[in-house]
Amino acid sequence: MIPPPSLRYLPHGLLASLLLGLMLMPLLFPPSLARAGNEGPDTFIDEGPPGATPSREATFVFTATTLKPVFWCSLDGSLYIPCESPWRLKDLPLGEHTLDVYAVDVNTAQRDTTPSGWVWRVTKADPRAGTARPPTSAP
Repeated sequence: MIPPPSLRYLPHGLLASLLLGLMLMPLLFPPSLARAGNEGPDTFIDEGPPGATPSREATFVFTATTLKPVFWCSLDGSLYIPCESPWRLKDLPLGEHTLDVYAVDVNTAQRDTTPSGWVWRVTKADPRAGTARPPTSAP
């Protein structure tokens, strides 16, 4: 059986060069390059209003597959603005609305290239919904 090579048989200069190379490896190959092939975080809208609602307010809860996400939101195709979860919208006009959200990973500056979307409609309130009818008497 052949014994494994020992470091003591290496010349001192070669051993020092190997150790120096191991210490400098993070500078030569930063961790950000190791993640260069990743597509970035995924964004999910976990909660939102139902498909049709008379409420002119909406609250959304969204998450991402990264430890420190920064979220960007767009309502009805407007410019994306920074937003936080939960995000609450008020005074929505009647009609169909779309919310698009994407996340950016703070550590790698990579963004989700496929924003998550939520579509819902604000409808007129039913005037009969809140009124109680008196019971009809039997003849």
